[in-house]
Amino acid sequence: MPVTGAEWTDDEAFAAYGLDDATITALHAGALEWADDLAARLLEESDDPHID
Repeated sequence: MPVTGAEWTDDEAFAAYGLDDATITALHAGALEWADDLAARLLEESDDPHID
C-alpha cells in the first residue's frame, strides 16, 4: 500500500494485522505528514526555473 493511501485505509484493515488503536492513529498521522511534506517538496521543485 502506498503511504499516501494510508488515510483511506479503514482502521479494521490495520487491526487485522494486529495493530492497536494507538499504533493505527500514529500510522495515519505519520503517513499524512509524510505525504504533505512530499507534496510540498514537489511543488517547490516545480517552481524551480532550472527544472525543465
